[in-house]
Amino acid sequence: MNREISYRYYSEEEGMVYDITVPADVKLDDFLNSIENLMEKTGYLDKNGNALYEFDIVRHHTDSISDGVLKIIENYKGCWIARPLEENADESMLLINFKTNHTMEAVGNVFLNKELIFLNDD
Repeated sequence: MNREISYRYYSEEEGMVYDITVPADVKLDDFLNSIENLMEKTGYLDKNGNALYEFDIVRHHTDSISDGVLKIIENYKGCWIARPLEENADESMLLINFKTNHTMEAVGNVFLNKELIFLNDD
């Protein structure tokens, strides 16, 4: 299947994130091996309609947790999951589960918002 794939790229030198679309005619393996700090687009949206990318940090809101639990978007065995940043938090949630209920909100990513990761180390 030939299709364009969207990524975000984090430039450590500039401290900026850029959107990248890889054309269908580019060898994906060559491209992926040439760039570090890539965040692949998952194809899912958060509750505000923002695209979710690999390594995004999201706040998962539930009825029992009003402030939400911080989770990180990861690819696990070919599935997009949101893994809790807290080791003792509830189980990981497949992104497919919140495609329709919109209980997650993107609040940053691991490259630009490292302070969100360390909030859970208190």
